[in-house]
Amino acid sequence: MNDSIATAFVSVMTLLIGFEALILGKKVVIYGNPFYAGWGLTVDRDPTASRRRQVRSMEALIAAVLICYPTYVSATTCRFTSPERVLTELTALREIPRRDADVRHIAHR
Repeated sequence: MNDSIATAFVSVMTLLIGFEALILGKKVVIYGNPFYAGWGLTVDRDPTASRRRQVRSMEALIAAVLICYPTYVSATTCRFTSPERVLTELTALREIPRRDADVRHIAHR
């Protein structure tokens, strides 16, 4: 989602674009029940979204979605790893010339 888009709010059912709009500080109206509904950060039109009783901050939601909940696997070791290690590996991939961008090349450096 481009943050240069001038919009007052975003309406969604279950799309990820609503989460992206939240990150960009947009008002989000939800008619479905995506994972980011019910935390007090959106306008929830579906009554089942209120199943989450606590209001969370945007930072807490981002941490839950991108750090706590996912399982990350290292491209070099094929073992579970931390989000920080994955970011390091992705950064290294960006520095490899396009023709050598195959993940297997990282393990042999």
